[in-house]
Amino acid sequence: MFEKHLFRKAKGQLIKGNEQKALEIFEKLMKKKKPTLEMKVFYAFYLMKNGDFIKARQVYDNLILPFKGKTKKCSRDTKVQIEQNYALLLWKEGNLKEAVKITENILKGYKNSVVYGNLGYFYILQGEIEKALELNKEAYDFSSDDAIILDNLAFSYYLSGNIDKAEEIYIKMHEQKKPAFPEGYYNYGLVALKKGDKEKAKELFEKALLQKFSYLSDLTRETVENALKNL
Repeated sequence: MFEKHLFRKAKGQLIKGNEQKALEIFEKLMKKKKPTLEMKVFYAFYLMKNGDFIKARQVYDNLILPFKGKTKKCSRDTKVQIEQNYALLLWKEGNLKEAVKITENILKGYKNSVVYGNLGYFYILQGEIEKALELNKEAYDFSSDDAIILDNLAFSYYLSGNIDKAEEIYIKMHEQKKPAFPEGYYNYGLVALKKGDKEKAKELFEKALLQKFSYLSDLTRETVENALKNL
């Protein structure tokens, strides 16, 4: 099946880090007669990763949401992925409240590190620090080596004023495996700054700038650059 061949080719480009090339292949794939629901979900997600939320909304409205409950071939994992990604889309469209509601409902019947990571982050964005801390502790019990979960938990401790505990978790996080996302350095830098270690904070902010910034995050390069200037 030619569609499957294109899908494998697109995923191969994603593995290599060539997201733009993968999106070009996905564009061809969507013009074929029978792209599967899984293919459409992948396409919408990587549109969001590249900041094209308008096109991602079109894919959801026209290709995903009308059909998500009408196929027996759709696995439970795919259905959950649809809901998770749709929550991300709603958040980026400014509807964080509905994104939280969807993610909370997912977590009631389906637990994995991605769902925990998303919901823990959403609670932080909402400013519900106590709620975020409790959820991120639960997430840590579920997966203590997931970098996103560790960052969420450490940052929750930081926001709640427990700087020593935040530092302890960030040390563990960086000992396990260096994070490949800027929050893992920037947030740790805020902790170092709170402890009065400006040199360490500067080093961490600079490392944050070396990471790839994601459209599926609230942290921008400008925020980190401003933090460095303020030092």
